[in-house]
Amino acid sequence: MPVWLYHIRIKQNKRNDRFLGHAQSVDTMLKLDEETLISGASDGVIRLVGILPNRIIQPLAEHSEYPIEALAFSNDRNYLGSISHDKMLKLWDLQDLLNRQQLVQDDKLGEQDSDDSDDDGPDVDMDPNSSKGSI
Repeated sequence: MPVWLYHIRIKQNKRNDRFLGHAQSVDTMLKLDEETLISGASDGVIRLVGILPNRIIQPLAEHSEYPIEALAFSNDRNYLGSISHDKMLKLWDLQDLLNRQQLVQDDKLGEQDSDDSDDDGPDVDMDPNSSKGSI
């Protein structure tokens, strides 16, 4: 089931767009800023959601497979609290979550700009009989 965004106009409700790729139900949302929401859903994932354009930016955290029931900011907005059916209250360092999200975006941009054909996998010697690194 997609998440819908509505623009309310005088005497008219018009469905503007939807957020594809979200869980069946979104149980809670918080406004991060004028362009971004944080959502908690039935699949236990906390997501960063952009509006205008409508898109899921990145998963931020999760409570295993249990639904997220509520999200809240600390008074200083340094922490994000989440409550789930797993009977846990989790406190997340908000800057850490957002910085990890920014690193993922930067990595994706770096992959797009890369001209080399080398795969980005680890440089590991899979041959146990190899003499590399031995004395």
